[in-house]
Parts: sequence; C-alpha cells; structure tokens
Amino acid sequence: MFTAHPAPLRTGLEAGGKLRVQTTFGDGVELVEEYDASTDKLLTRKWRARDALNRQLDWEVEVGRAPDVPQKDAAAQLRAAAANPVWCARDATDAWEWHVLNIPYEESTYSVTVSDETQELVLRTTNRKFFKRWRVPGMARLGLRLAASPVSFRHSGTTLVVRYLKPPQAIDQEEQERQHRRKLQVELKANGGLAAAGETPECKQS
Repeated sequence: MFTAHPAPLRTGLEAGGKLRVQTTFGDGVELVEEYDASTDKLLTRKWRARDALNRQLDWEVEVGRAPDVPQKDAAAQLRAAAANPVWCARDATDAWEWHVLNIPYEESTYSVTVSDETQELVLRTTNRKFFKRWRVPGMARLGLRLAASPVSFRHSGTTLVVRYLKPPQAIDQEEQERQHRRKLQVELKANGGLAAAGETPECKQS
C-alpha cells in the first residue's frame, strides 16, 4: 500500500446504500473501496497485486476487518473469535483508527509508540499479552514520516482504539478524492447505477 501505480481507471456501482469504487491500474494492481452512499464514510478499502508470473495475490485489507482464517472445527472457530483479540482498521474524518476488540486490560496497561527507524506504530502491553507493529499507509503514500504527537489511544470495556491524526496534506487529498466520487455518483444516477471514469490522480500502494 505504499508505491505509485500507473494509469488508474475507476468504475463505480451503487447498490444497497453503498457506493463501490473499483480502480484498476496499468500494472494490474486492483483497489476496491466501499463507501456509505449517503454519508460518504469509507467502510472498506482493500488492495490486490500480482506476482512476477502475473498471478493475482491475496487481498490486503487497509480499512475494514481482515477475513478470519478458516478453521475446520466451527465450534473452535467460534471460541477463538470470542476469546482472541480482533484487529480492525477504520477511517475517521480527522484520523486513521485501529480498533482492537476482545482486549480487556486496564488502560494503564497499554503504550503506543513510534519507531523512527522502521516508521511503524508499536502497541505493547505491560503484561506482555499483546504486541503489534504496523505502518500507516496514508502517511507512507504522502511520503511523510510518523511523529509521536498525533498518536493517542483510549480503552473502554474490552475495546482499545488507537488514533493517528491526519496531517493537512491527507485531509486535502481526501477532499480531492471526495470530489471525484461526487462526479462518479452523478454519472451513476445518469447511467442507471453503473459508471466508469477515466484516469484519476495516482494512488500509491504496495
């Protein structure tokens, strides 16, 4: 989710209260996004690239919840889902968010820091029950380095929410993309729910 791809071509479909936008790039990389059609809230964003033999790789989820790994034992899968922490990335107007469900420890247990060397956020618990490091795709696409001041977190019940405030560059870029979606929705209404758009500003991913 971090490198530029050439010749983006977008198509759109609006149904069931959702706007689905699919972008295909000249190198075969695909981007699929789903928005709430009335509020324009981003619900899902996922990417799929191709390998050296031009075979499609698995989808990589940037926003939304990654699919669970299938298990043969359905009961075991339900027990795991109820007990194990669940990671879900979300998008807010002013920040990127990551929600960790099924994590019941007190708020003082957690720390979120920035690794300057690897440009990752690092989540730790003092009881060593949970550890995760991850990159922020929106910052990488803009070529910006992470800082500590935009990072915050809160815990309630069994859910931890980590936030990284978006810089002005990201907010400006998202407004431009919002204008493109509005034009696409106008075309959708004119064409009975299906529309295609030409090249749009380059979107970076890896």
